[in-house]
Amino acid sequence: DSFMEESLLNTIGLLTGQFAGASWDILLESVLYIFIGFVVAGLLKAFLPADFVLRHLGRNTFRSILKASLLGMPLPL
Repeated sequence: DSFMEESLLNTIGLLTGQFAGASWDILLESVLYIFIGFVVAGLLKAFLPADFVLRHLGRNTFRSILKASLLGMPLPL
């Protein structure tokens, strides 16, 4: 009975460690892109007037949705 509990705890600990290690690896691989995204977002916030964004992307029209979609397409790349 205690052997089963100890085995289960060891398995859970091993899986948790693997998950944490894999998560850390993914974070390290993506940190440069996250940083670049923050820089670009900051530059857009600083130099692009809010009314310009609202005028082109802030309405609930097909054209605004199309523009936002086209601007967002390269983001996953």
